[in-house]
Parts: sequence; structure tokens; C-alpha cells
Amino acid sequence: MHILKNFLKSAFFYRLKENIYSASSSFIKENPALVYGLFFMAGVYAKIDSSFLPFLLPFFAKGKKLKAIFFILVTLGFIYTKIYYPEIPNFEKKEQISGIFKISAITPYTSFVPGLIYKGRMQITAQNGKTYKNIPVSIFYKKNDRPKGNFIYKIQGTASTSLHSQITVKAENWIPLKKTFNFVELRFALKEKARHFLLQNIKHSESANFLIGLITGELNDKFLRFCFNRVGLQHILAISGFHFGILVLIFSFILKKFVPYLALPYVLIVIINLYFLYIGNSPSILRSYVSLQIAILAKILNKRSFGLNALGVSLIVELIIDPYNLTNVGFQLSFLSVMALLLFYPEMSKMLSYIFLKRNKEDLKVLNIFSKAGSFFINFLREALSITLAVNLALLPVLLLLFHKFPVFSLLYNLFFPPLIFVSIILLFPSFIFSFFLPSFANFINMINTAYTKLILTPLLHPPACIEFWVRFKSFSFYFIVLYLIAYFYLGIIIKYRSSSLAPRAFDYF
Repeated sequence: MHILKNFLKSAFFYRLKENIYSASSSFIKENPALVYGLFFMAGVYAKIDSSFLPFLLPFFAKGKKLKAIFFILVTLGFIYTKIYYPEIPNFEKKEQISGIFKISAITPYTSFVPGLIYKGRMQITAQNGKTYKNIPVSIFYKKNDRPKGNFIYKIQGTASTSLHSQITVKAENWIPLKKTFNFVELRFALKEKARHFLLQNIKHSESANFLIGLITGELNDKFLRFCFNRVGLQHILAISGFHFGILVLIFSFILKKFVPYLALPYVLIVIINLYFLYIGNSPSILRSYVSLQIAILAKILNKRSFGLNALGVSLIVELIIDPYNLTNVGFQLSFLSVMALLLFYPEMSKMLSYIFLKRNKEDLKVLNIFSKAGSFFINFLREALSITLAVNLALLPVLLLLFHKFPVFSLLYNLFFPPLIFVSIILLFPSFIFSFFLPSFANFINMINTAYTKLILTPLLHPPACIEFWVRFKSFSFYFIVLYLIAYFYLGIIIKYRSSSLAPRAFDYF
């Protein structure tokens, strides 16, 4: 106790405290949307799982105004979640229910018998007569004469709650009540056409299923899904900022030759919206969609786009659409990884530049072609390693909490596999376009894509046994994880905003 008192009175602790306050103030001033989003999230979390932990958020911030905003937003988040979800049922045992079901997505799945998963919201009336409103449910369907997605149904059947508090309904009767306008049926039909196109034209089954997963966001091959999970690449299969970025890059490259410069952002917004309507609105997709829209709108308005602020707006939008998105694993991992990337990647890249030297343009001019290729590879390795370390240092304890193990060799796979699949996706676009008026050339491109995708999938489907190392934990404290993340991100804030002269300019990663 005496040592602790001396430490709290020391000049070192005083300077540390001042640095934390200074960094926090700079961070809040530059990224108010993210800060307000975190405050609103704290209120949602307080309703879902009462805890003191969210109230640590404003601890290092000075000022009555900020603390007042904090308590207002926390209160709003709590009340909004309470209104949106008055009560979530818990069907520990299968229970007879009936209710009104509005479909939001239809996805195929493969089990012993192929079928469909209908996802949506349901007003559930339980056996005891109690009614629950706006409850997200999943319904498995195995018959051929499937219900159409553009109807509202009355469902009778049994409901059960799974391990992650997801409610699954086994429907015995589907009674159509009325037709409704949505994109569910059209989206399902378009994805089925894309699936059929790839199965016909990509002759290697694993390659075809992998590309189907990339294009539709739905991977039905259980073995392939297991392989991606084993090497820590499951995030590749989830449509996210990576896929939206590829889409924008490809269309920007093509359209800038035909579309005036000032009109290009508007065309890109239309394309992104069409893609969003096609792909659906899962939490990771919605985050990428909102962030990218903000970045393009900022360009139209000639404003700087701050990635962390865009992330904060995405956070607020997603929690308003559905507060229980906060419990979704994809939502959690998506936001954590992007926030870690935006905070730590620039500093991580600077640190690694002392090991992997960065050459300027003048140096590159005097090098021969082999030295230039080596320099390009070193630059790629430094940037890929910076991204991998920044993200995985944040996600490691979370992944251990969720899955109790972490594949160390996934760090190696994450360095090289994401840019390699970029080529596979690019080859799909011309093959699809040329299939309408020059099928022979489209078949040639598909042959190349089949061979290439098969090649890059080989180390994923059959990883060398000598590199398969795992970190395993039987149990991890949830409160330790939350405190670790708060400390980790505060460290990132202190490093990035350690003095006003080093306050960052606009970093735009979208």
C-alpha cells in the first residue's frame, strides 16, 4: 500500500496521467462521432447485460460537458433498447408457439438434406399466451415448394433458444397473410443465378464453392468452411470492407475512362447501393456500406473523411436498426478489427519501417528491375504485417474467449491470402461480361481462374502439418477481455495522440 501511494504521488504518474488526458482530449475532439457511438453502445450494453464496465469509457476525459453527453447517450441507448425489445424470450425447452413472420433473408444450407434458412423478425405468442414483439428468428425449411420471400406469414410450430441466444423455429404451418414489398425474393433469385453460373463455369468444385462464397456471402460447403476456420481466414468469406473496396477499385478503374471525374462519385454511390441491395444487410456488410458511403459523400462535398468518425456513424446506425446487433459475433469482430486497424496500423507501419526499410521514389529510380521487385515485396510484407499485428493483437483474447483456441499459423496465412484472392475476384468480372457475347473467351478466362483458384486453395485445404501450432485456453474471463480491450485502445489513442503536434491528419482507409 505504501509503494502504491508513493507511485500515485510520483512525477512519473503525474506525467502519465497528463498524457492520458491530453491524448483522450485530442482523440475526442477529432473523432466525436466514434465517441458518441461508443457512449450510445454503452447504454445498449447496459440494458442487454447490466455491468459497470461501460461506465469506464469517459473515465480519462475531462469536462462536465462530455460527461453530460455521456450520461444522455447512455440513457438514450438504454431506453431505446428497452422500447425496441421489451423482453426477449428464452425457450430453454422446445415450446409450442405461433406468430407473424416477416422474412429478411433466404439462404441455402447443406446438411444431410439440403434446405433453406429463412431469417427475419417475428411477433411470437408463447404457449402461456404471452406475446413477444420484433424477435429475430431463423426457420429451417427442407421441402421443395418453398414459401416466397415477399409474403408475410402466420407461423405455427415449436421454438427453442440456441447456445448464443438465437431463437430457432421449427415451422409446422406457413399461412400466407399478405404480399409485401421487399428485395428478399429478388436477392435470392440473383444469388441462385450467380451460384449456377459459377458451378457451370468453374470446373473445380472447391474453387467454385469458394467463389460462390465470395460473390454471395454464403458458403454452403461445410468442409471448405471448416478449412477456412482452421487457418483463421473465416473473415475472408464474410462480405466486408475488403469486398466493397475491391468493388469500388474495379469500377473506378473501368469507369474513369468513360465517366467525367466530377460524376464518378455519384455513379459509384449508385453501384454501391445496388451491390448492397444484392448482398443483404448483415452487421459487417452494413458497417462497410455506411463507412464507404460517408467516404464518397465527403469526396463529393470536398471534405476530409476520417475513418474513425465513419466507424462511429456506422456503429450508431447499426444499433438503431437493431440494438441486439451488439451480441452478434460478426458485428463485434468487424468493429474491433477496423478500430484496431485505424488506430494502430499507421504507428505499426512506422515501427516496422526500421526493420523493413522503406525506399523513396528517388532511391527506386537507380535500382535495377530485380532490386525494385525486392523492394516492392519488402514494402508489401511490411504493410501486410502491420495490418495483421494491429488487428490480431485486438482480436486474440476475443477469439480465445469465443473459440478457446487460436491458430498461430493464421498470422502467416493472413499475410498472403487476402491479396491472392483479389486476382480470383477480378477474373470473375470479365468472364461474366464476356459470357453474353463472346462465350469462348469467357471460357478461357474461367479456365485460368479455375487453375489459379485451385492453386491458392491447396495450402488452405491441406496446410503443412509442420506449421500447425495452436494457442489454447479452456476459459477466459469476459471482464478481463473488456478491460484488456479498453487498455489496448487507450494505448493506441496515447500513441497516436501523444502530443498536440503529433495529432493525426485525416486517415482515410475506405
